[in-house]
Amino acid sequence: MKTLVGTSLFLSIGVCSAIADPPFDTNLIQNPSAESGPSSGSGGVPVPVPGWNVINNATVASYGAQGVAGTQSPGSPNRGNQFFIGGPDGQTLSSLSQTIDISPIAEAIDLGRVGFRMAAYLGGVAGQDDSALLAAVFNDTNGDSVGTGNLIGPTNFGRNNITGMLLRQRTGTIPPGTRTVTLVLSFSRAATTTNDGCADDLSLVLSLNPCPSDVNTDGGVDGDDVIVFFSEWDANNADFNQDGGTDGDDVIAFFARWDEGC
Repeated sequence: MKTLVGTSLFLSIGVCSAIADPPFDTNLIQNPSAESGPSSGSGGVPVPVPGWNVINNATVASYGAQGVAGTQSPGSPNRGNQFFIGGPDGQTLSSLSQTIDISPIAEAIDLGRVGFRMAAYLGGVAGQDDSALLAAVFNDTNGDSVGTGNLIGPTNFGRNNITGMLLRQRTGTIPPGTRTVTLVLSFSRAATTTNDGCADDLSLVLSLNPCPSDVNTDGGVDGDDVIVFFSEWDANNADFNQDGGTDGDDVIAFFARWDEGC
């Protein structure tokens, strides 16, 4: 079965200052490209990371510093001068987190009419198997998870042993009952004493979808939506019922909404 990373990764996550009254169609992540604040150079020194809670020395590096991604490495075409990196001191796992308040649009969320798109450039260094993951945890009023979504970065095999970052993205519907979204950017170390998992150009964008079964957003519900849905399903990116995995239940949920039209 196709599943998401377990919620055990999200234990002991602090809550950073939340964004109130989020607009649609704009990136809600604070400091999404590590450009705010200082850089550690090559990622060997912990530095403050504005907008994010830091666990286990996750830090910021500069493009072109020794041993890390350069200005011409695979990665975001919109890169600035800096990016996120796992950090020093031999930590097997480090992370950054922040929480976004979306309770002002609770009514639309509970009607199942708020879509999201999350994206990130994720990667690592050369033949090292260090990697990065961006996860979104959808929380109710009690702070309990009602759903998750994640972007899994490539290992060295996925990068062809090339230093750099590759685009990962997914779309979905904010689960009814959601009031905040906690983002967790985690880095895994497999080699050397520095965690070289890295990330840049993160985004979380909400959209108001008046018709959830209009998955291709062309203004109607028809066979084209079925084609798009199964294309996403085949790509393991169609968690229509927001239960944490892409499987046959999503097909059932999709057709139930599709039969209803808008």
